[in-house]
Amino acid sequence: MRYKEFNSNKVLETCINLFWNTSFGGCSVKDIVRETGVNRFSLYEEWDNKEGVLLASIDLYQQRYSQEKFKILKSKGDLREVLTKFYMSFMIDEKTHPSGCYIIRIATELADNNIDVKNKLDRYLNELEHQFKTFISNYSEYNKNIEYLAKHLTGLFCSLTTFCVIHSFEERKSLVNSGISMLLKNSTHHATHA
Repeated sequence: MRYKEFNSNKVLETCINLFWNTSFGGCSVKDIVRETGVNRFSLYEEWDNKEGVLLASIDLYQQRYSQEKFKILKSKGDLREVLTKFYMSFMIDEKTHPSGCYIIRIATELADNNIDVKNKLDRYLNELEHQFKTFISNYSEYNKNIEYLAKHLTGLFCSLTTFCVIHSFEERKSLVNSGISMLLKNSTHHATHA
């Protein structure tokens, strides 16, 4: 086995930005080689193919970025404020990545035709929904409707992180606040009619 002359995570970070900005389908192996400086043979030795690079990049994004942001849902404080902080953590223009969620971005492009991406998306959304359930359980006034609220907060996450690219920062913040308010109001209404 040859000594690996590159840092796998740095290559995957570059690929996250490349796939996020140009789309997976709009990016060739030649583009990956040019952007990362790693030759085709080495890429294939490490990840088998372009899809292997993609799947590894999804895992890295989830480990490094999503898990860090999920920790916000372990915060104590006003429910609306914590939820707003969580959603906005994906909406802020960062130096490292565009606004939104990389996993949702890739899944929007590929989940209908790629079972591996769909499975990763399903696991990600199930984990997010679980995180919401655990978070909501700390607020007794919403305990009757944890399932309903967690499912809809997950749906709101998908919507917000998909469409945030077409809205200004202020519009994003407004959409986050109105979405949370609507769901909390509907949750209370749903509980009284269930």
